[in-house]
Amino acid sequence: NTILGTETISSTGLSTFSTGLLAIGSHTITATYQPTDIFKATTATLTQVVNGEATTTNLTCSPTSIPVSSTALLGATVTSAYGTPTGSIAFTDNGSTLAAQPLSSGTTSLTYTGQIAGTHTLTATYVPTGAFSASSAFCSEVVTALPTTSVLTVTPATSTYSSPVTLTATISPATPPGPSTLSGAVTFYNGATAIGTGTLAGGVATVTLSTLPGGSDNLTCVYGGSCIYATS
Repeated sequence: NTILGTETISSTGLSTFSTGLLAIGSHTITATYQPTDIFKATTATLTQVVNGEATTTNLTCSPTSIPVSSTALLGATVTSAYGTPTGSIAFTDNGSTLAAQPLSSGTTSLTYTGQIAGTHTLTATYVPTGAFSASSAFCSEVVTALPTTSVLTVTPATSTYSSPVTLTATISPATPPGPSTLSGAVTFYNGATAIGTGTLAGGVATVTLSTLPGGSDNLTCVYGGSCIYATS
């Protein structure tokens, strides 16, 4: 326990004490009466909550929409009516930790790289030092999937009824090279009817069929996309 100070009791039985040394947080304050005459010692306690000085955090994302593997600059500023806040900013992406950056004159920044397509909630949480209280802000960053191209080949191009035919779909980034190997599934169609599905391996998916109807068939393929690459 830390002794804050000692004060005498007035003729009316009152004693007061003031301090500005309590840190931010909850404190159990105990007053202990130390008698000098026939009275017994007694104690009393109370809980004193010390709040930090209010702060406001602002976060900007520039730009607010980027393709996968591109970057955006996150800028965080913390202000207070009671001075320049010190401490750091904890950045998160949909709740997952990105990094912690120290404040300099109330500001800091982080370069964000979009790794998964979708809408991301980026949050800056002020972690205070000194007499300031925490605050936070967020912005939305849209990460767009990378475009792809699909090429379908049929082997053999002409066949007899019930003979096996192999459909091969080759999927590639529209602007190679991409940040990672393409993954996912390709659905093959005859007109509007799905006739098979293949899983990409090295950017290639195949199905072999012996059930194509006689005549001219309108064969197509559709790549379903992934968290990085767009459908095609």
